Amino acid sequence: MHADPLLRVFGERLIGWHLTAQAAAGVRRVVVNTARLAEQFEPGLRDGTRLGLRIHYSTQGRDHGGALA
Repeated sequence: MHADPLLRVFGERLIGWHLTAQAAAGVRRVVVNTARLAEQFEPGLRDGTRLGLRIHYSTQGRDHGGALA
């Protein structure tokens, strides 16, 4: 069973909690690697400005030939 990083908990996506913690720690640029549900990450997180980050996306199926096992 996989945790869904786009699932909302207390109004925020699970991945958003992690990204917020990264921003609080001083991180400003992150790469979000996706495979399953890849098409939902960017519309959900956008460019990261709201979180104080700059998010870049790497899509395994498109950029690297398939999901990592």
